Amino acid sequence: MKNLWFDLIDCLEAGEVLVTAKVILHRGSTPRGSGTWMIVRKSGDILGTIGGGVMEAEVMTSAMQLFRSRDPIVRDLNMTQTELSTTNMICGGKVTVLLDYWSPDSQLLEWCRDLRQSLKNREQAWYAIELKETAEGYRTKHYLMRADGRLTMAGNYDDLPGEKLQKQISQAESPSLLKLEKQELWVEPLALSTRLFLFGAGHVGRSTAVIGSHAGFETAVFDDRPDLLRRSFFPDSVNLNQVDDFSTCMQPLDIDETGYLVIVSRGHMHDRNILAQALKTNAAYIGMIGSRKKRDTIYKNLLESGFDEADLKRVHSPIGLDIEAETPEEIAVSIVAEMIQVRAQKALS
Repeated sequence: MKNLWFDLIDCLEAGEVLVTAKVILHRGSTPRGSGTWMIVRKSGDILGTIGGGVMEAEVMTSAMQLFRSRDPIVRDLNMTQTELSTTNMICGGKVTVLLDYWSPDSQLLEWCRDLRQSLKNREQAWYAIELKETAEGYRTKHYLMRADGRLTMAGNYDDLPGEKLQKQISQAESPSLLKLEKQELWVEPLALSTRLFLFGAGHVGRSTAVIGSHAGFETAVFDDRPDLLRRSFFPDSVNLNQVDDFSTCMQPLDIDETGYLVIVSRGHMHDRNILAQALKTNAAYIGMIGSRKKRDTIYKNLLESGFDEADLKRVHSPIGLDIEAETPEEIAVSIVAEMIQVRAQKALS
């Protein structure tokens, strides 16, 4: 899935009213963790998921009520063994879901566009929801805070969070629900999208681009063969780039710890040159296709060129999880599965 914030803002700009459903607390074994969310449209269509099944269906029922009441709802859903007969879920945990109503007024749209720009600029920022229970029900306030301390509100609120509250927002390292004196505060760092840089647009590269983009990687493909970079071969969300020389293809790229590099070009020399550049980046994942014999030959050359064993240990080669893959599509599944595994491990570290 691409970033749901972009979907939310696109819908609001089109004049839609929406309901969001966000898991703000989970205990025990649950389908999805805290921070998971989805968008519910008035038509009943959804974008994203909080786990599916009967649990999600119950949340959908509350969401459709919210289109009429417009008042936030907090739902506690119990999936313990005693409820299996009615929920058909075997997770055995509990989740708390916050449902909120979004209407495309000018002030909210301005705030949403500000948030979208922050995501596009890959800025460090936090999203916070102040949640307060009153006699009339729950009330929410939405904030965006940047690393430089700038704070913007998604509405015309009477007061800003105090200095102590702002400090708590900026110190959050993971999605969390904070219990405060008179209210609760949901805080989550706005995660930078994981970016897949695919070097090679052949059969494996093409399949990896398709599967990777569906798995939530912001995908860009690079090749020196224009006939393989046809728009019809790739999803619209995949960025296509023709390069003149693979030996310098990474020079214009800003590759940081959110980067996942997949080397599936043609020929040993191209792969060697791409890998040499990849090892100079802070990429979270570097994978190179090929046999162990090919890998060892390239590694020997790189060691002679000044790289060391620690550099080479960063490389996943042969690439992908060992699932006995043979076809380009199967190999692509194994590659994306390995990237998902690395991404999940880094999220937990």
